[in-house]
Amino acid sequence: MAPGAFHKARWRSNAIYTLKIWLFRNQFRLTAREENRLQDVCIYIVHIRVWYTAPIAACTPNNDLMFLQQLAGYKSISTVLSKVASSKFTGHLWYQNEVGSCWVGFL
Repeated sequence: MAPGAFHKARWRSNAIYTLKIWLFRNQFRLTAREENRLQDVCIYIVHIRVWYTAPIAACTPNNDLMFLQQLAGYKSISTVLSKVASSKFTGHLWYQNEVGSCWVGFL
């Protein structure tokens, strides 16, 4: 596959397939390492809810901050995944400023 944007729809489809693999893991030959990693990813998908709660573009800055808060709380579950996701996501915060906020409450 050619490199390109990792669209939300593609992420969601991967998340759904990962959860399905976890549900039917007894029908696959998984090593203990693969099963542990799969479990970690499934817990991450379920715990970090921001993937499913971003329908309004004006709320993106607020959703990003909520995501960082959720990642901070996720450290108690998996320090490694929380650290990797936090470091990767902070590279995408170049557009954040003190003015950006969600005006949905005023609509």
